Amino acid sequence: MLAVSLLRIWNEATTALVTTGYSLFHIEAQIVCAIVLAVIFTHQLNNSVQDEARIYWLRLLFAQFLYCLSGVFRVLVNIGIISTSQIFAYIILALNFASMHISAWLVFVYSELCQDSRLVDSLKNKILSAIPLIINLAILIVTPATDAAFQVMSGQLKIGSLFKFMMTIAPLYLFVAGALAIFRRSRMTRYERDTTNAAEFYPMILFLFMIIQSFNWKIPVFCYAIMIADIYVYIKYSDSLVSIDPLTKIANRNGLTFILSEYLRKLNTAEKEPEKDLYVFAVDIDGLNTINSSYVHISGDQILILVAEALKKFSEEAHECFISRYYRDEFILVADIQNKEELEMFAEHVRNYIGNAATAAKLPYHLRVNVGWAKYEKYSKLETVSGLIEEATRLLNENAEQRRFQTFWTAQDQDLGGVLSNENTTDNGTNANDYYRRNRF
Repeated sequence: MLAVSLLRIWNEATTALVTTGYSLFHIEAQIVCAIVLAVIFTHQLNNSVQDEARIYWLRLLFAQFLYCLSGVFRVLVNIGIISTSQIFAYIILALNFASMHISAWLVFVYSELCQDSRLVDSLKNKILSAIPLIINLAILIVTPATDAAFQVMSGQLKIGSLFKFMMTIAPLYLFVAGALAIFRRSRMTRYERDTTNAAEFYPMILFLFMIIQSFNWKIPVFCYAIMIADIYVYIKYSDSLVSIDPLTKIANRNGLTFILSEYLRKLNTAEKEPEKDLYVFAVDIDGLNTINSSYVHISGDQILILVAEALKKFSEEAHECFISRYYRDEFILVADIQNKEELEMFAEHVRNYIGNAATAAKLPYHLRVNVGWAKYEKYSKLETVSGLIEEATRLLNENAEQRRFQTFWTAQDQDLGGVLSNENTTDNGTNANDYYRRNRF
């Protein structure tokens, strides 16, 4: 009996879909999109790495899932497959409308979080950014009494006086998010652009397809755009699991290999010499194991995070470079250097930024930082990733090499300020300032 009833319902639904034309495409698109979103959401929900941007992306996935699911019921009500009361029809339409606009706001917040924007760096700012959304939802709530947004009569939609205004909020969120991301990208260094996420692609692809959907509502392109954009972000997050160091939140060995390989490929195929030379810098921390064993209340992980943050600040403020954690306490930097003076300044600034960070953290011990580097040279072993890193790392352990810097930093020094302390000595017992002046290059 149940099988007969299901078969009858299926036949009636099939007949209705075939005779209604576009409805079939909408329902298929919404169901496929909802399934894909549910799979991605479930997989990401079990992921142990949950930063704020990813948390908001999960909320976005859920809101988009509700949008697609309510869209299926909305079409089924419109074509008469589901016969229902006017109240239920309003609830379905309101849920579809609200979930679309909540999704648009979440796209804006997610995009800004990906870029570490101050526009959403606090709960207060997030609430301020949601004011247009809150106004929309308030109008939606009073609509049954005022018909301000729309009326639902016999399953058909009749727009209200504020409907057009309300419909501008979702695309406005998407456009602003995409425009801000593109503007910031134009001001990024090439190192930052190479490691950027979906902050530009995600809102703009949704905005463009939402506009296309508004001109031709019979084709469900917006739903497919949601699915494609989320798959793209999912792939980006999957890549980050193997290319981002989970402790320091900078590129790891895999990320470095990929980026540096791309740089070298462009240099090896370039027809003319670039204006600046490519350098690979190796930075390590001496005595990290001793620090771990001697100061139980301060872990080596804290030191690694401190150094990574100092290097990121250095890249943002002093010199554009690509930063990665290569192995244990060793960091690799990739930068374009124009001349010897700039090379000298780069290495000195690296030491200063790390030293100032150690001083600000009031570390109770000396922190010794070593820097070595290698210059890209075509038609040699220094035109390969392994060759450059091997050469830069080798120079870390050669005191006699002129391109090696070595210093101690301590919180007790009151005259650091980015310069070497007089009490610091090199491995051979000489004063570090004298050694630095004699063996700078």
